[in-house]
Amino acid sequence: MYFHEVEERTWMEVVKVNLEGPTAVIRAVLPAMRKRRRGVVVNVGSASAGVLPSFPFFSTYAATKAYLTVLSRSLDLEYKNSGISVQCQVPLTVATKIIDGLMPNLYYWILASTADTYARASVRWIGYDPWCIPCWQHFIQGYLVRLVPESLMDLWLATIICSKRV
Repeated sequence: MYFHEVEERTWMEVVKVNLEGPTAVIRAVLPAMRKRRRGVVVNVGSASAGVLPSFPFFSTYAATKAYLTVLSRSLDLEYKNSGISVQCQVPLTVATKIIDGLMPNLYYWILASTADTYARASVRWIGYDPWCIPCWQHFIQGYLVRLVPESLMDLWLATIICSKRV
């Protein structure tokens, strides 16, 4: 749906889940982490917020994920001297029913990770960089995306997403 067609209730739910929820949890756990002088916060970002140049028809979602990226990077610097690491991990294509049929088969077969593969990579990356793409398949996807001019990537994204709209 176009942004103006989405009911306010729908995009407010996206804001609550992706912005208010993580912010409230972080605020709740930081005092105990500071007291112990150690801790790790891991937020789940999205390629829609920084890897891809745009994410048409999902602008609210992408905006909330951009918030998580900046929040994670900023809090990591703010609390680093307290022994606390804040990280935003960015998945790209994970083989799930949600994206079935969106990607060409060869691309999907080569570069999409399984949920299990992504989870294992994600755990290995905890505590390193404040922003990361932990899965090697996703890192390659991000690299390939950056090789394509933004205008072409925007056109491709709009075409793919628009073709799947009802």
